Amino acid sequence: MKDLRNLQDNDLKMILNQESEIQGLERRQVPRVSLGSEQFKMAGSGRIYSVADLSETGLALWASDPAEWVEFSVGMKLEGTLRVREEKFSMEMQIRNRSKNRVGCEILNSSQAWLDAIQRFLDPESLGKSLKPIPSLDRRVLWYFGASGTHLSFRRLSDGQFDQLTLCYLGNLVQWDVDGGVQSGRLVSSDLPSELRGIFRLDTLFFEPDSSMDKRKLEIAKKVILSAPIPDDIKGWGARQFSR
Repeated sequence: MKDLRNLQDNDLKMILNQESEIQGLERRQVPRVSLGSEQFKMAGSGRIYSVADLSETGLALWASDPAEWVEFSVGMKLEGTLRVREEKFSMEMQIRNRSKNRVGCEILNSSQAWLDAIQRFLDPESLGKSLKPIPSLDRRVLWYFGASGTHLSFRRLSDGQFDQLTLCYLGNLVQWDVDGGVQSGRLVSSDLPSELRGIFRLDTLFFEPDSSMDKRKLEIAKKVILSAPIPDDIKGWGARQFSR
């Protein structure tokens, strides 16, 4: 840990908060495409930001250059156009929280058209159908990336057998591996900087496991996998792991 005597108050608070957050949580590096299909275009400046997370009531924006956040502050209102797949929505939002890489915003003008659309976009079958194969950072891994930061990965051993299956969707993580079996939980944002690798970035998040297996998350995971455009044998195998 850094020498606390040489830190400013804000730095000290950030580090102490981070240390507190880490306790009891497992650190995970979650791969994402640097500029996905969901983007927010600021009115006036025309700047375009990738959407890291999306829900009915809010979203998180991500920037590769943290210096871009200097002009943004908690409570500030943002206006612009949100593009989700092929549809565009005029948005007014208010910043509720921020970190080194993200700005979390609450949507202020939720129209019925937006609520209807977001329910379609975030439906498990829709998330599954949006998945597309992406070149993996690890040659042992088959990786599929889709809408709203959804990603599905299968890791295989040298003999061709899979030893790990991971699905991240809407801030949740469901995983099976040969040693630990099935786990469910949620992903918690951190202030740790992202690592850029070409078109990918690795976000350091914390995994908070559920106190008991969340069967609803498993059912959603199965729907995502069964709707995904992946080979039938892998699809069937993946769904079976989350049926245990």
